[in-house]
Amino acid sequence: MLSRRLTLLLVLLAVACEPSVPAFVSVLAPADTSDTLGPYRIEAYVDAPTGVKSLTCRWVTGDAAEDYAELAFERTGDDDAGPWVVELPGLPSGSVVVYYLVLVDEEGTLVRYPEGAPAVLAGFRVL
Repeated sequence: MLSRRLTLLLVLLAVACEPSVPAFVSVLAPADTSDTLGPYRIEAYVDAPTGVKSLTCRWVTGDAAEDYAELAFERTGDDDAGPWVVELPGLPSGSVVVYYLVLVDEEGTLVRYPEGAPAVLAGFRVL
């Protein structure tokens, strides 16, 4: 019985000491729009226990997946949680924008939004 309690205690300590991985808490993204002037604002809230090293948006219009542009988010809140904001420039009517976000914490751990990116992408259309 003592051995079982000791094992359970060691497991609980290991879980408590394991560093948390960074994560996207929420992302507020543009919907389809008729606005051709822009900018198109993306706002992200993150959880990065060791701190945020970088947060970027990789985006492209149309099917040119190999030609992603990259924009850095700006932190507009008082801490690393956010909000973090990036603004994509205005685009002509008929544009299809696809993008994904990349968060890197101070330990170099990388996570993407949406989950599965870049194979899975978020996006919107300029109508």
